[in-house]
Amino acid sequence: MKTKWRRFAIYLLKYRRMQTAAVALSLIAVLLSLANPFLIKVIIDKAFGNKDLGLFLLLSAAGLIIFAANTSIQEFKDYLSIRINRLMIFDVTKDVFTALENRPLDFFKDSSVGANIYKINQDVKFTADFISEAIPRAVVLFSRLVLISAVVFILEWRLAFFALVLLPTYYLSSHIFGRLIKEKHLFLVRNSETLYKHMHEVFGHMHLVKALGREPYEKKRIAEVFTGTFNADLSKMRLLGLINFSQSLLGKILVGGMALFGGYMVIEGRTTLGNLSAVMIYIGQLAGITRSIGLLWQKSIVSTVSAERLEEILDSEKDYFEGKKIINQTRHRQITVDEMSFSYKPDVRIFDGMSFYIEPAARIALTGYSGSGKTTFLMLMLGLYKPTGGRILLNGDDIETLDGRSYRERTGVALQESLLWDDTVRNNIRYGNVQAGDDEIAQAAKLAEIDDFIKGLPEGYESRIGEMACRVSEGQKQRIALARALVRNPGILILDEALSSVDSGTEEKIIDNIKGHFKDTTIIIVSHRLSAIKKMDRVYFIENKSTIREGSHGELFEKNGKYRDMVRAQIEGSSADLASNVA
Repeated sequence: MKTKWRRFAIYLLKYRRMQTAAVALSLIAVLLSLANPFLIKVIIDKAFGNKDLGLFLLLSAAGLIIFAANTSIQEFKDYLSIRINRLMIFDVTKDVFTALENRPLDFFKDSSVGANIYKINQDVKFTADFISEAIPRAVVLFSRLVLISAVVFILEWRLAFFALVLLPTYYLSSHIFGRLIKEKHLFLVRNSETLYKHMHEVFGHMHLVKALGREPYEKKRIAEVFTGTFNADLSKMRLLGLINFSQSLLGKILVGGMALFGGYMVIEGRTTLGNLSAVMIYIGQLAGITRSIGLLWQKSIVSTVSAERLEEILDSEKDYFEGKKIINQTRHRQITVDEMSFSYKPDVRIFDGMSFYIEPAARIALTGYSGSGKTTFLMLMLGLYKPTGGRILLNGDDIETLDGRSYRERTGVALQESLLWDDTVRNNIRYGNVQAGDDEIAQAAKLAEIDDFIKGLPEGYESRIGEMACRVSEGQKQRIALARALVRNPGILILDEALSSVDSGTEEKIIDNIKGHFKDTTIIIVSHRLSAIKKMDRVYFIENKSTIREGSHGELFEKNGKYRDMVRAQIEGSSADLASNVA
């Protein structure tokens, strides 16, 4: 992949005034840096030659003033450069984070959290550092290169030819080893991503690590990954060190050759000692410039790896559900599934031409054998997956033509895995509706049968629940997550095993609360409990990948053998009274 650096360079346009000021200050510093070697030439040839103390003091004072001015200018230029760099990091991070958010759900199933954090952290920094530095630095370096070369030609054109040989040496070695540098850096990046991934997993599953006493194992595993990352970094640094050593050695040989030739010319009277001193100082500056150009080239190679990785994100297809039509209404939504097919892999179909209809404000239980696609269908209905065939219609509109965010903002969702923030209970519930007032939050908590528990906490609704909600039980997590879904006052409410850790009596109360309060809401519940299924008006049973059966619990139990077998399997081992009450 060839990096289009222009897309990142555009970020600089936003700060072009500061960038122009930084470049201008750098150019002034370049001009000032040309003065001191010339002052040294005059001091040697005139002040020392004529033993003129007054001239020596005057020129020394001038040199000191130039040095102080140059230092001040450099400091202010560095401040502007750092400010531009930090602003660029902010801008690129924001855009990369937004692009990642817009990726389809499949992307996050195939990538690790640690890898994505590495991209936002390290790849953004590498790219922003290079872009913010490359343009102004290149302007300054090439300006200095041209000016100093011109001065050297004026002072002593014969020595200038040595400089012409010196210039390409630093670039050539970096260019020759460029591909190897890139390969080693890419290997380092991938090892670093693995390290981020493992560390994220260990800290995220620390309760499991400690429960099983696996601290020594995880310590060893992290050490192995870290060792691989360390060795990859060391290998890259060895290569860069070899390149820099060869550049430095060749440069010193050339400079030494110039010094010998210059000394010969002084002895022969073809030039003055002051002239040679000034030229050698300028040649030293040229060597520093060419070394900096070589390092800048190396940095461009390394930064290209990060820039290419960021481009893959920024150029990626956005969440397909981001359509055109905005959903404003919140009620009376009819759902039509028309010949829908879906597969995670081309040769394994989950659904194959399935069709059915859900009327507005329906109360349904979606059920089926494990692996039948219940959760997958819910993700398709939310637009988080895209059907590979057929359509899903909302009030007659294909959901692919709708604005996904406006649709999902009006849909309440609670899943078996209750994902909560390390924040207060109030803010966790309000996350479902940031406009919700305290009364609405309390109402949602009451419907979820969690209000009394919250009030019993030391700080009530202001109590923090800890990272991964470690300070509350699984059942309490689920009810807080359910309250978060209910506070939206949704047009469609989806509960996917959302009360699996709540006792059946409390679950039945919650379902009654929801049905009584949300009379115009379409409610879809997936539950393994027969009691919950029987409380819904209709049952949708996924019989196979192309067929779904609909009816009341009693109708399906009587007429559908597969449904009857599934129900009997669920209550196997139960008491005779429970078995007799199935139908």
